Amino acid sequence: MGTEIKECPFCHSHFVRTTQHLFSFNVECSNCHATGPRKKNLTTAILSWNHLTQKIEKNRFCLQDDIINRISNIEKMVHKLEVELRN
Repeated sequence: MGTEIKECPFCHSHFVRTTQHLFSFNVECSNCHATGPRKKNLTTAILSWNHLTQKIEKNRFCLQDDIINRISNIEKMVHKLEVELRN
């Protein structure tokens, strides 16, 4: 049983495939053409793609949390200004 290839971290397509080059392998998205790092064997290429996918998803969630916190801070400042302007 082979290693499962995760969906594309950029376009979330499940149409990803492995590509064999002369001396290496990598994973490529058939939809957006994103490519993973080239590795000497197929399993390592898939594992690298999956690791890349996990890192990108983790960063995406961190960025979303950061944006939510910034919006919350802006809302608090706007509310404070509104209160000050009423007085």
